[in-house]
Amino acid sequence: MADILYVQISNAGLPMPDLDHWFGAHWHENRWMVDACWPDLRIAVDIEPTDAAKATFLKQAGWLYVRVTQAMVDDGSAIQAIRDALAARGQDVRYPV
Repeated sequence: MADILYVQISNAGLPMPDLDHWFGAHWHENRWMVDACWPDLRIAVDIEPTDAAKATFLKQAGWLYVRVTQAMVDDGSAIQAIRDALAARGQDVRYPV
């Protein structure tokens, strides 16, 4: 699923994310992975389903957490949610000319 989203992000001309990024301490039971993230911008994207504890952890740590559905990936609308998150963090995400 994340591979399709990665291709869509590339095709949209957006900054490329890290895939399958882990959060939390190695020794702690609360360790989570997100499907895509931009660590320098503190944006994390998950394709459903999601864990409420993970979402809370990331939000409390100052991350912008974006949850998209598989249907959004399939129809391409996940890209707009990602574009909005990048813009909220000050990135220039105008559509390519």
